[in-house]
Amino acid sequence: VKSIEVHPGTLQLKVNKKGKVNYDIVKTSEDAKASAFELTLKSIAVSDMRFSYRNELQDQTYSTDFSQLSLRGKFTDKRFTMHTEAAFHIRKLQNGQIPIVVNQPATTVVDIHIDKVKNTVSLPNGMLHLAGLPFNVSVFVDSNSVRAKLSAEELSLTEVANHLSVKETEHLDRFKGSGTASFMLKVNSKLDADAYPYIDCSFNVKNGKLVEPSQNLTISNLQVDGNYSTMKGKDKEELNLKKVAFRTVGGPFIGHLAIRKFSAPRYTGDAHGSVNLAILHALFHLPKIETLAGNVNVDTEFALATVSDQAGEQSIEVEDGSGTAVMEQVSLKLLGDARKFEHINGKVILDRHEAALENLSVMLGRSDLKLNGHFDQIDQFLQDKSNLAVTVIAQSRLIDLADFNNNEVAQGEASEMSIRDWLLPTMIDGDVRLDVGNITLGEHQFKEIHGNMTVGYRSIVIEQLYGRNAEASVQGTFAVVETAPEFFEMATNLNSKYLKFKPLFKEWNNFEQEAITSDNISGKAEVEMDLKAPFDMRNGILKDRIKAQIHLKVSNGKLTNVLAFKELVASLKTPKTRLVLKKREIEALEGKLNNIAFETLENTIFISNSNIIIPSMVINSSALDITT
Repeated sequence: VKSIEVHPGTLQLKVNKKGKVNYDIVKTSEDAKASAFELTLKSIAVSDMRFSYRNELQDQTYSTDFSQLSLRGKFTDKRFTMHTEAAFHIRKLQNGQIPIVVNQPATTVVDIHIDKVKNTVSLPNGMLHLAGLPFNVSVFVDSNSVRAKLSAEELSLTEVANHLSVKETEHLDRFKGSGTASFMLKVNSKLDADAYPYIDCSFNVKNGKLVEPSQNLTISNLQVDGNYSTMKGKDKEELNLKKVAFRTVGGPFIGHLAIRKFSAPRYTGDAHGSVNLAILHALFHLPKIETLAGNVNVDTEFALATVSDQAGEQSIEVEDGSGTAVMEQVSLKLLGDARKFEHINGKVILDRHEAALENLSVMLGRSDLKLNGHFDQIDQFLQDKSNLAVTVIAQSRLIDLADFNNNEVAQGEASEMSIRDWLLPTMIDGDVRLDVGNITLGEHQFKEIHGNMTVGYRSIVIEQLYGRNAEASVQGTFAVVETAPEFFEMATNLNSKYLKFKPLFKEWNNFEQEAITSDNISGKAEVEMDLKAPFDMRNGILKDRIKAQIHLKVSNGKLTNVLAFKELVASLKTPKTRLVLKKREIEALEGKLNNIAFETLENTIFISNSNIIIPSMVINSSALDITT
């Protein structure tokens, strides 16, 4: 036989959860006599062959696409050697939850020795090029077991980083640098379908330095020493990063991480030193984050366990954990979000279920915020089992509510995002002492804001609220509930004992009318107001849906040079009117209307559905007395 060609093809081998296989198709011969047989093949050629092996019983997956496979050799009835050349793509080589090789090209040229007398298949020493990197490979198979070893000593670290790149780092330019990486994988397994493979894999990096030239990102003094093992048996596998050490622009870092029992993982480890977040994000492209920068100095130890409830749902429980994290000039912007949080500084202290904040500050646009306080039930909160208990003091020099709008800018033009985000939390029970220098809402300024704020399910209530607006002190209560993303229902009870009309009308743009402006009115008032109004984070208060009850007591009020009164006097100066009113009477009335004074004016005004209702009252003024 000169050659056998196979093109294309698919071979799928499977072991189900009960240990049944789909490839046991060879029948045992009843004839025990052996026959002499000799066959010399010039070649067996296979191309475009998809191979997969899935063992559901042991949770193993092996899948490979062979683009070219060539076999040559001489077959005898006892033994033969087969020269093998192959070019293939390893889609996945995975044991349990640990992927060993994923999405990498490979080539090999090896001689495989087969001894039918001893029932063995052996590859004493071969070479496998994985992603262009050379690995030594050896395999031995007998009737009961398989043993394999894959190793590489002192590979160039830059070649490893550039060739064995994962999806998250494909966007980076080719690395430069120095150092070596070594790898040793040993596999020992019985050939039974229900056999569990014993794997021992060690890896290390020594004296590493990596530089990504386009962003000038540098990691130096890189040292890694790790091991993955299933030698203790099923459900007892371990991944142990005994040492991870490096230096970035923020300083040195060292830590270790151990993960055991992957069916219900338990994590233990510690971390000490500085992590540069820009390098971390550039290397691994953290999900849902567009930009990340700054440094975090950590000093922590932790132990986390996976627990299952009665329904079998798994969650992470904090067994132990303590330490600190100090943030230095951290900035963060999420994907699809125009808001950028900058100048994040401060200290977080962790103690198992609790955390404390020390001078944690952040800026969003012009807005700034500094937090000091305490968080409790963190582990239960992270498992969605309990609300996070928060007790903090929040201080700010300026909060501009426009900074919280999520408006994207695309191709140089501002365009409002169609997707709105919930802003208020659902699982926080918070008591917050609020001290804000200035809150800006459009053109309006609220100053010296103080109060006790309670945070609940998408709601905020501020009691003992105190602030200043339009040169007047205001106090009372304020409540807001987020009923839909970025839509709020507000309710407030406010009162002021010394409200000045002139700055009030100027602050609120004369309440969007021109009959009486800040140039025409003066005096002071006592006001008590109950107001309910919907608020859109992007468009402001929905004025046609305001409902309010305002009790107003005005004293020493004055109206000067009101346009409506001037027009009234002008209408009295017509020839027909002069037949009824004398000139001096009109001039006297004009003088009074140009400067109207009244000592006291008191009433309760109602606003609903864009209608203003003013009940009957008596107005005594210097110009005239009116009963409405």
